[in-house]
Amino acid sequence: MDEQIIAEILKIYKDAVIWSYGQRRPVLAYDRQQKTINGARVPNSNAIATKKLINSIQIQIVQNFENGNPTIYVGPPEGSEEWFYSYFLENGRKPSIGKLPPLQKIRDWVNAKPGLYSRDRKGRFKKVSQDSRVYLIRKSIADYGFAGYPFQQKAIEKALPQITDELGDLAANYFRGLLNNIN
Repeated sequence: MDEQIIAEILKIYKDAVIWSYGQRRPVLAYDRQQKTINGARVPNSNAIATKKLINSIQIQIVQNFENGNPTIYVGPPEGSEEWFYSYFLENGRKPSIGKLPPLQKIRDWVNAKPGLYSRDRKGRFKKVSQDSRVYLIRKSIADYGFAGYPFQQKAIEKALPQITDELGDLAANYFRGLLNNIN
Protein backbone atom coordinates (compact mmCIF):
# COMPACT_ATOMS: atom_id res chain seq x y z
CA MET A 1 0.00 0.00 0.00
CA ASP A 2 1.31 3.45 -0.95
CA GLU A 3 2.71 5.44 2.03
CA GLN A 4 0.63 8.50 1.11
CA ILE A 5 -2.59 6.46 1.12
CA ILE A 6 -1.63 4.87 4.45
CA ALA A 7 -1.01 8.35 5.91
CA GLU A 8 -4.44 9.49 4.69
CA ILE A 9 -6.12 6.37 6.19
CA LEU A 10 -4.47 7.13 9.55
CA LYS A 11 -5.51 10.79 9.38
CA ILE A 12 -9.14 9.91 8.63
CA TYR A 13 -9.23 7.38 11.46
CA LYS A 14 -7.61 9.74 13.98
CA ASP A 15 -10.09 12.50 13.05
CA ALA A 16 -12.94 10.01 13.53
CA VAL A 17 -11.65 9.04 16.99
CA ILE A 18 -11.47 12.70 18.03
CA TRP A 19 -14.98 13.22 16.62
CA SER A 20 -16.22 10.21 18.60
CA TYR A 21 -14.90 11.57 21.91
CA GLY A 22 -16.70 14.84 21.20
CA GLN A 23 -20.13 13.25 20.68
CA ARG A 24 -22.72 13.72 23.39
CA ARG A 25 -23.76 10.44 24.98
CA PRO A 26 -26.07 9.35 27.78
CA VAL A 27 -24.63 9.40 31.29
CA LEU A 28 -25.22 5.84 32.46
CA ALA A 29 -24.32 3.81 35.54
CA TYR A 30 -22.25 0.68 34.99
CA ASP A 31 -25.47 -1.39 34.84
CA ARG A 32 -26.53 0.80 31.86
CA GLN A 33 -29.26 2.59 33.87
CA GLN A 34 -29.67 6.34 33.31
CA LYS A 35 -27.98 8.36 36.06
CA THR A 36 -30.17 10.85 37.89
CA ILE A 37 -29.73 13.68 40.38
CA ASN A 38 -32.62 13.79 42.84
CA GLY A 39 -34.77 11.99 40.29
CA ALA A 40 -33.91 14.30 37.37
CA ARG A 41 -32.15 12.70 34.39
CA VAL A 42 -28.48 13.72 34.03
CA PRO A 43 -28.13 15.44 30.63
CA ASN A 44 -26.08 13.87 27.86
CA SER A 45 -22.40 14.75 27.94
CA ASN A 46 -19.27 14.35 25.84
CA ALA A 47 -15.94 12.96 27.03
CA ILE A 48 -13.99 16.17 26.52
CA ALA A 49 -13.22 18.29 29.55
CA THR A 50 -9.56 19.32 29.59
CA LYS A 51 -8.63 18.17 26.03
CA LYS A 52 -5.58 16.39 27.48
CA LEU A 53 -6.89 13.09 26.10
CA ILE A 54 -7.59 14.53 22.64
CA ASN A 55 -4.19 16.20 22.49
CA SER A 56 -2.41 12.98 23.47
CA ILE A 57 -3.90 10.75 20.77
CA GLN A 58 -1.34 9.03 18.61
CA ILE A 59 -2.00 6.82 15.61
CA GLN A 60 0.44 4.41 14.07
CA ILE A 61 0.79 1.07 12.41
CA VAL A 62 2.52 -1.42 14.69
CA GLN A 63 3.29 -5.14 14.60
CA ASN A 64 0.83 -7.49 16.27
CA PHE A 65 3.00 -9.55 18.61
CA GLU A 66 0.71 -12.59 18.41
CA ASN A 67 0.72 -13.09 14.64
CA GLY A 68 3.38 -10.69 13.33
CA ASN A 69 0.92 -8.85 11.06
CA PRO A 70 0.59 -5.08 10.97
CA THR A 71 -2.17 -3.58 13.05
CA ILE A 72 -3.32 -0.09 13.93
CA TYR A 73 -2.89 1.64 17.28
CA VAL A 74 -4.84 4.76 18.11
CA GLY A 75 -4.89 6.37 21.52
CA PRO A 76 -2.71 8.04 24.10
CA PRO A 77 0.78 6.71 24.88
CA GLU A 78 0.40 3.39 26.67
CA GLY A 79 0.69 3.70 30.46
CA SER A 80 0.07 7.48 30.48
CA GLU A 81 -2.65 9.10 32.61
CA GLU A 82 -4.65 9.69 29.43
CA TRP A 83 -4.31 6.02 28.48
CA PHE A 84 -5.88 4.96 31.79
CA TYR A 85 -8.62 7.57 31.36
CA SER A 86 -9.38 6.36 27.82
CA TYR A 87 -9.54 2.77 29.10
CA PHE A 88 -12.25 3.66 31.61
CA LEU A 89 -14.14 5.79 29.08
CA GLU A 90 -14.24 2.84 26.67
CA ASN A 91 -14.88 0.07 29.22
CA GLY A 92 -16.60 1.84 32.10
CA ARG A 93 -15.93 1.51 35.81
CA LYS A 94 -17.68 -0.99 38.05
CA PRO A 95 -19.21 0.22 41.30
CA SER A 96 -16.84 -0.20 44.20
CA ILE A 97 -18.65 0.87 47.34
CA GLY A 98 -16.29 2.84 49.54
CA LYS A 99 -13.53 3.12 46.91
CA LEU A 100 -13.75 6.68 45.65
CA PRO A 101 -11.96 7.69 42.45
CA PRO A 102 -8.89 9.96 42.83
CA LEU A 103 -9.78 13.31 44.39
CA GLN A 104 -7.53 15.52 42.27
CA LYS A 105 -8.58 13.88 38.98
CA ILE A 106 -12.27 14.49 39.71
CA ARG A 107 -11.55 18.01 40.98
CA ASP A 108 -9.68 18.81 37.74
CA TRP A 109 -12.55 17.33 35.70
CA VAL A 110 -15.19 19.35 37.60
CA ASN A 111 -13.15 22.55 37.18
CA ALA A 112 -12.78 21.94 33.44
CA LYS A 113 -16.33 20.76 32.72
CA PRO A 114 -18.66 23.74 32.23
CA GLY A 115 -22.29 23.67 33.24
CA LEU A 116 -22.19 21.27 36.18
CA TYR A 117 -24.99 22.25 38.53
CA SER A 118 -26.68 20.60 41.47
CA ARG A 119 -30.42 20.38 41.97
CA ASP A 120 -32.60 20.10 45.03
CA ARG A 121 -35.28 17.40 45.45
CA LYS A 122 -37.75 19.50 43.45
CA GLY A 123 -35.33 19.77 40.53
CA ARG A 124 -34.45 23.43 41.12
CA PHE A 125 -30.85 24.53 40.67
CA LYS A 126 -29.07 25.19 43.94
CA LYS A 127 -25.74 26.61 44.93
CA VAL A 128 -23.29 23.92 46.04
CA SER A 129 -19.65 24.39 46.92
CA GLN A 130 -17.03 23.02 44.55
CA ASP A 131 -15.83 20.59 47.24
CA SER A 132 -19.37 19.27 47.75
CA ARG A 133 -19.85 18.82 44.01
CA VAL A 134 -16.54 16.93 43.74
CA TYR A 135 -17.53 14.68 46.65
CA LEU A 136 -20.97 13.94 45.20
CA ILE A 137 -19.51 12.98 41.83
CA ARG A 138 -16.86 10.76 43.44
CA LYS A 139 -19.52 9.12 45.62
CA SER A 140 -21.77 8.51 42.61
CA ILE A 141 -18.91 6.88 40.68
CA ALA A 142 -18.02 4.70 43.69
CA ASP A 143 -21.65 3.67 44.32
CA TYR A 144 -22.90 3.23 40.75
CA GLY A 145 -19.82 3.18 38.53
CA PHE A 146 -20.31 4.39 34.99
CA ALA A 147 -20.93 2.67 31.69
CA GLY A 148 -18.30 2.56 29.00
CA TYR A 149 -19.01 3.94 25.57
CA PRO A 150 -17.72 2.35 22.34
CA PHE A 151 -15.70 5.35 21.13
CA GLN A 152 -13.41 3.21 18.98
CA GLN A 153 -16.31 1.37 17.32
CA LYS A 154 -18.10 4.65 16.61
CA ALA A 155 -14.88 6.01 15.09
CA ILE A 156 -14.51 2.94 12.86
CA GLU A 157 -18.14 3.28 11.72
CA LYS A 158 -17.46 6.91 10.78
CA ALA A 159 -14.04 6.37 9.18
CA LEU A 160 -14.73 3.32 7.03
CA PRO A 161 -17.27 4.91 4.64
CA GLN A 162 -15.07 8.01 4.37
CA ILE A 163 -12.01 5.90 3.52
CA THR A 164 -14.04 3.98 0.93
CA ASP A 165 -15.43 7.19 -0.63
CA GLU A 166 -12.16 9.13 -0.67
CA LEU A 167 -9.57 6.40 -1.20
CA GLY A 168 -11.43 3.44 -2.67
CA ASP A 169 -12.20 -0.17 -1.82
CA LEU A 170 -8.55 -1.27 -1.74
CA ALA A 171 -7.75 1.28 1.00
CA ALA A 172 -10.90 0.30 2.91
CA ASN A 173 -9.92 -3.37 2.76
CA TYR A 174 -6.42 -2.50 3.97
CA PHE A 175 -7.97 -0.57 6.90
CA ARG A 176 -10.23 -3.55 7.71
CA GLY A 177 -7.16 -5.81 7.67
CA LEU A 178 -5.38 -3.55 10.13
CA LEU A 179 -8.43 -3.64 12.40
CA ASN A 180 -8.67 -7.44 12.19
CA ASN A 181 -5.14 -7.77 13.55
CA ILE A 182 -5.81 -5.83 16.76
CA ASN A 183 -5.10 -7.96 19.85
